[in-house]
Amino acid sequence: MAKWWKIKRELNRLGRQIGHIPVVIYEVFLAARYYDYILSRDRQIFDGQQMPSSKSAIYLIFPQFGVLKSHVRTLRYLIDKGRSVTVVCNAPISPEDREMLLHHCERLIQRPNFGYDFGGYRDGILAYQARLAEMDQLILLNDSVWFPITDDIDWLDQVDQLDRDMVGAVSNYGIDSQPAEKFRDLEFDYRTERKGFHYCSFALAFSSNVLRDRSFLRFWKWFPLSNDKRKTIRRGELGLSAWALRKGYSHASTLNVTNLHAKLADLDTERLLQVATNLMIPEDIQLSKLKKQLLPVLETLSREELISFILTGVTRQGTGYALPEFTVIEEKFPFLKKSPLWLHPEASRISLSILERLKTPASKEALEEAKEYLQPKLRTSAKP
Repeated sequence: MAKWWKIKRELNRLGRQIGHIPVVIYEVFLAARYYDYILSRDRQIFDGQQMPSSKSAIYLIFPQFGVLKSHVRTLRYLIDKGRSVTVVCNAPISPEDREMLLHHCERLIQRPNFGYDFGGYRDGILAYQARLAEMDQLILLNDSVWFPITDDIDWLDQVDQLDRDMVGAVSNYGIDSQPAEKFRDLEFDYRTERKGFHYCSFALAFSSNVLRDRSFLRFWKWFPLSNDKRKTIRRGELGLSAWALRKGYSHASTLNVTNLHAKLADLDTERLLQVATNLMIPEDIQLSKLKKQLLPVLETLSREELISFILTGVTRQGTGYALPEFTVIEEKFPFLKKSPLWLHPEASRISLSILERLKTPASKEALEEAKEYLQPKLRTSAKP
């Protein structure tokens, strides 16, 4: 006969699972409707001065410190590249900021911050739905990154040259993660078929083939909105990528991660050591502990061990977060994530170092913003 404590444990577990069912049902079937019929009453839509274009962009911003110079830089880049822009604002802004934005966009949507970036993207896409099927291209961008932070690469030119149905700036998790301490056993075999593979949502491009697909619009109309960040990532980034792959659309990222091992192997040992030293791990406790142990002895590791350590960071943290020392400095990748500035002291130091070394007009601008607005958040939100 089963012991009572085991029965009690299983009953408690079942109770917790049942308790979650209403939340799941609400998010999957009702959250979007709740936003559309209730929360959207507080949404405001303004016409901007830009004319519509067959190539358009949705630029999602969360201007908690007001509309900054870097926001305007991104908008000017998009305009210079012939894209008409819908700006979606997930935070209140001043009337002055609103008027300034209207000079740089086709449309401005001010909305309640519900559903993170995918909630904002959804409003932008639904605003385009009447002409979505006639559009040649749609870009999704958000201000979780500084863009364009480098001058060497024109991202939209790269997108056009790839000529794929779905293009991301970078992809994540095309290789299975593993325990940090087993980094020496890593076998780098990057494949889009792996569970969890996705293109990062901070920069995505869709061709006319996708935009004409009615199921693309349905994906957004019925997207299960949530204010849970992990759920939004799973249903949004992973869900959208899985939808595109399942439909058989061609896809690629402008930063090629599949040959990352070979790219790192081409670095001289001194530079490889620097990339390993500046591996950015803002949210992985296990990997942070390993890095702390390895830093004093990095120079004793073989080149292959260094590469395996770096690639383990990629498998666990994602290329966009983990490798700006390589992607931005070596590959001239025009995107730099902002959140490491307040997530972890060491990640903040590395980010500032990269901005200082870039010496582009955009990096100087970003450095000022980082020191004035983002670094102060570190004191209250990050743990050493």
